[in-house]
Amino acid sequence: MQEFTIKTEFSKVDIIIVSYYDGDILFQCINNLLLLKNLGQIILVNNGNSLVDEVRIHQIVESNSKITLLSGHGDVGFAKACNMGSNIANEAFIFFLNPNYAISDINILHKLIDSLDSNQYKAATCLVLGRDNTIQANCRRNLLTPLILINETLKLYNLCGKFKRLNLSLDEIENLPNISELPALSSIAIFTTKEYFEQIKGFDESYFLGVEDLDISMRIKINGDKIAFVKNAVVKHLPNNNDKHNELSEVYKARGNIIYIQKFFPKFNNVILGSCLKILIGLRYMLNVYAIRRYNNRPTSNK
Repeated sequence: MQEFTIKTEFSKVDIIIVSYYDGDILFQCINNLLLLKNLGQIILVNNGNSLVDEVRIHQIVESNSKITLLSGHGDVGFAKACNMGSNIANEAFIFFLNPNYAISDINILHKLIDSLDSNQYKAATCLVLGRDNTIQANCRRNLLTPLILINETLKLYNLCGKFKRLNLSLDEIENLPNISELPALSSIAIFTTKEYFEQIKGFDESYFLGVEDLDISMRIKINGDKIAFVKNAVVKHLPNNNDKHNELSEVYKARGNIIYIQKFFPKFNNVILGSCLKILIGLRYMLNVYAIRRYNNRPTSNK
């Protein structure tokens, strides 16, 4: 198959952000993105914000022609909101970015475009840093399978190193080239072409929040295509005054895990296996909620 060459300096990218009660960090993220080279437009899909922030959103949209707002539809979930944003994108490349993250490298879009400068990769994701500049595990992921689900829930990887975790080891990142293959995307940052996104029919809107990134990654694999991990394309978690973890998101993830496993591993539609799956995911949900409550109720320093 003949490879194509992208005129990177002339290519532009439409960035799609789904906002839901993000507060100040949404505006920090937008102001940050407006500085990027190769930017087409920022498509802000407003799933809901405070009345004060709604006013600020309309002000920033009216003052900058590079921002397009989709609003008034309510909270339709992450997957559907991303699809809505993609539908009005004008550029050949689209970049889905979580508004909790910022970009300091003005050339990041150039690097992401370059990662698709062949027929080898059809989508890409970034290196993700936490607020303390440590590499976040969720930027390097395996595809979800029933075995990995069992392993993650029961933490079998603590018993034997042969069990694979959903998130890959971060130790090998230092030795990776700037562009390498990765099994699965993270919804924090997903880069692809609009044409390919439409070819694989976008995000599956059966997912409300969570697991849609693993679903699209599995479909990319089934399609015979590859995902790029771009090590020198970095996004960083923005400081957030509201650092509480949301238990409701675990409900959506639990439902998403059931949808995903039964979709790609049809044996689990069987009554017995399906019941075992739901019990396992229910256990995972309870453990995650317990961890969230401990985190949210932890003592905080006044320093």
